[in-house]
Amino acid sequence: MAYGKCIANAIAPGNIRMFSKTVNNDPEQEAKKKSRVYSFQYKFDPNRRFKCSVNGNPPNLDLLWPIYQMNQLKTSIQSTRTLAAFVFSALVFFQMHSFSARAQSPITEDRILADSMKKAVEHLYNFQFEKSESCLKRYRPKYNNHPGFLLYGALTTYFKHFPVSANSKIYQAFINTLNQVVALGEKMSHKYPKSPEPDYYQMTANLMLAKHHSEEGEYIKAVNETRKAFVFIKRGFEYQKSYPDFYLATGLYNYFRVVYPENHPIYKPFTIFFPDGNKSVGLKELELAAQKSLFS
Repeated sequence: MAYGKCIANAIAPGNIRMFSKTVNNDPEQEAKKKSRVYSFQYKFDPNRRFKCSVNGNPPNLDLLWPIYQMNQLKTSIQSTRTLAAFVFSALVFFQMHSFSARAQSPITEDRILADSMKKAVEHLYNFQFEKSESCLKRYRPKYNNHPGFLLYGALTTYFKHFPVSANSKIYQAFINTLNQVVALGEKMSHKYPKSPEPDYYQMTANLMLAKHHSEEGEYIKAVNETRKAFVFIKRGFEYQKSYPDFYLATGLYNYFRVVYPENHPIYKPFTIFFPDGNKSVGLKELELAAQKSLFS
């Protein structure tokens, strides 16, 4: 009969408790749900121990068991040296998860990181790709799945392989990355509802998707992405001062809301559905975006 044990520890007043979960791997017994037993032993009082079956309510050790799992473990953790190593492993586990949580926080909350991202984007716009990537290299392990870093990656692909057409080998990966930016930006907006940063990520990704769908003749998809982006563009008028990247969106809107109907009169009747623009204000906002923004 084979056994697997999962060992964890917790701090209690005056002592350290050792928990062990024993699992019987016999399929027949496992199916009957009779093979799991939870054993408890107080480290400094070995005589105080008790058991409970899985049919009862086992203690909530779910946060501790994943820290340190060992299959086919035949001996218990007894020595101080092993216990110390285990506690250290637990600390590393929690620290890693702390990094993971911080990695999804807005970039603007870390001034040093924000400055590094700004430099990376400046190098990117100057087609200095190696210098750009070197600015963010130290942050990659912690922020690799951050929507801001994914947006930076999409922008890098765009500038490196312009024009990114549907026939390109990297096209689908490019589109998938932009969709990831939207999905992760939405998650971030739920976690940080007062931060305008995730809205900017979603807006920019939606607009980039709209552009490429339009270029490929997929007009329904393009209109749908534009519709999604317009929600964030409207919010951008409120976010400009707190998040200057929105000056780019509002500046473009104010400018082209006036200029585009002038140059294309056929579209003028449709502009009644949109708020008025202001060409001079739009130009000023574009200047502010160039001076103060992170990505723009």
